[in-house]
Amino acid sequence: MKSFMVFALVAYCFVIIAFGAWDNIVYREENHVMVISERLNVPNTVTAVYLQSRVYDTLFEIILFTMVAMAVAFMLKSEPVHEHNNQTIDNSTSVYGSLVGVLSLTAFCFVVLNGHLSPGGGFAGGVILASGISLYAITSGFSVVNRQYERMKASMMEGASFLIIVSFMTLAAVFPEVFQQLNQKQSFGALFSGGIIPMLNILIGVKVYAASWKMVKEFVARRGPL
Repeated sequence: MKSFMVFALVAYCFVIIAFGAWDNIVYREENHVMVISERLNVPNTVTAVYLQSRVYDTLFEIILFTMVAMAVAFMLKSEPVHEHNNQTIDNSTSVYGSLVGVLSLTAFCFVVLNGHLSPGGGFAGGVILASGISLYAITSGFSVVNRQYERMKASMMEGASFLIIVSFMTLAAVFPEVFQQLNQKQSFGALFSGGIIPMLNILIGVKVYAASWKMVKEFVARRGPL
């Protein structure tokens, strides 16, 4: 199954190149900061660049990150599962760790939802949440966090978010004019603006968090807790 997914990703890259999607992505006029901001109708020009003007760069970054997570799981699968996974949990540090986990979730929501208005976005939000949850796991137990991860079906959410991201980014790369018209119909600087950019930020954040925790979980299962 994983070999098929890798083959499908490689084939997808060649299809994008073969059908000449690059010609539709590259803008013919100069991409100055004000031109991009006015074209996409969002204050954060950086987000406008990596999720619209050069969306194919971000698309391949996500594909590469997915392949890295799959490679880590594949390489560690040959190692035996660590038998002694008991952690020494201190109640006081567990309370602080829980607080950090809640703060990281709050920061994740803020950074992701405001990614098109201010510095942030899906990548930053996903890293923030993964770092906070990892610290919570260190102080409260990896088994506790892993049970919550499985209960939330985070692995399924990761796969679904990846497919949706690839689908929408492919459409944005091939038909950029459609998404530009959608951006122009929304209010500049509003929370619910930027077309599909806020949704992409949310999906990217979920993807980055889930894949990051999957790699951490594999290392802990094979090498033991910290």
